[in-house]
Amino acid sequence: MNMIKFYDKGLKNLKWYDISLIKTSVMLFTLGALSLFPGLAAYLLAIDWYWYLLLLVVVAFCPMKRFFKNNPLF
Repeated sequence: MNMIKFYDKGLKNLKWYDISLIKTSVMLFTLGALSLFPGLAAYLLAIDWYWYLLLLVVVAFCPMKRFFKNNPLF
């Protein structure tokens, strides 16, 4: 079984709150890494805000495209 099929099968068993818990755990891991490595926190805070906005748009494009393809807004 390849990895994609394995994860697709596992994701079908998750509830909505499980996805929220995964996102929360990733956020807490990131905050922990930033507190352990202060140089990393200083580097990330020095990056201009528009780079984060650009990264947000790039990362969110595919899931939003797939969502609105199956659920048209109008």
